[in-house]
Amino acid sequence: MVNALMAKDSTLHYYQGLHDVFSVFVLVLTEDPDLCFAVAERVALFFMGDFTRRSDFSVLIPLLDLLIPLIEAFDADVGSCLRACGLHAYVCLPWVIAWWAHDCHDLAMIARLFDAFLSAPPLFPIYVAAALILEGKSDLFALESRDFSAVHRFLSRLPSQPDLPVEAILARAHGMLQAFPPAKLVQSQGSPFLRELARSREVHGLNFPPPWYQREALPDWILLENRRRRDKRVVRSKHTRERRRQAHLAGVSMPAPPAKSPPEGPRAFGDRFWTYVSPSASFASTLVACAALVGCMAVILKLSERKPTGSTS
Repeated sequence: MVNALMAKDSTLHYYQGLHDVFSVFVLVLTEDPDLCFAVAERVALFFMGDFTRRSDFSVLIPLLDLLIPLIEAFDADVGSCLRACGLHAYVCLPWVIAWWAHDCHDLAMIARLFDAFLSAPPLFPIYVAAALILEGKSDLFALESRDFSAVHRFLSRLPSQPDLPVEAILARAHGMLQAFPPAKLVQSQGSPFLRELARSREVHGLNFPPPWYQREALPDWILLENRRRRDKRVVRSKHTRERRRQAHLAGVSMPAPPAKSPPEGPRAFGDRFWTYVSPSASFASTLVACAALVGCMAVILKLSERKPTGSTS
């Protein structure tokens, strides 16, 4: 898939870690190769554009330099600790360029992170990295030694924790994103080189959203309904009815299912009979209809066998 993508767009460049991102799409979207390739292509072009559309990491390094100032804006103690030990944000480089797919080994956890990254601005992984470090503040200050090697070792092992509080980290990162949007963060804490690139719109992470991006999307079960309707399959099941009922009780407006169209044109009696029986009718109702038809035929045969009254032998 990487080779096909690079062959399709000659402006893209491969970097170590991009295959880790694509591997998650392959594992999750394994039943739809076309959709898998389309998602990978958009991620490479727009979300990873600052890394794939350049032959070097000249923009990545200034972007990583925003990490410690972002941490300091929300917790000065943690920021001072990282600066005191001489730690650079390079420790978070694989987190940002591989979306944690290289360091985390739990596919469900990685998929949850990917959901957040795909529904947020491209620089959101930097906010998640800062939130992850802040979430481990108590363990960081519990270290016996806070020199460079100890802090570096501690931070490098953070993403591989089996009980990582992903939802709490994403909630914290979202709050940081609301307080310091990417454009504001770059203008206040970015290097002159990065600010100049931002002014000339050469930072792809700030040229967001692209034209195809939707800020609000329908739930996945609504999309599944639409796909089944396009494939002319049964749409309304008890699960979708229950979800619609829960959405109604919660005050969430959902698109109503389209009304069933009446039969077109005149039809014979037998054709109308089977047409009006819904394809999704239960097996019991079908048996009842068949029994009624057999009963009617038996009555007609019985009447035809009776002799006319007043006839002579």
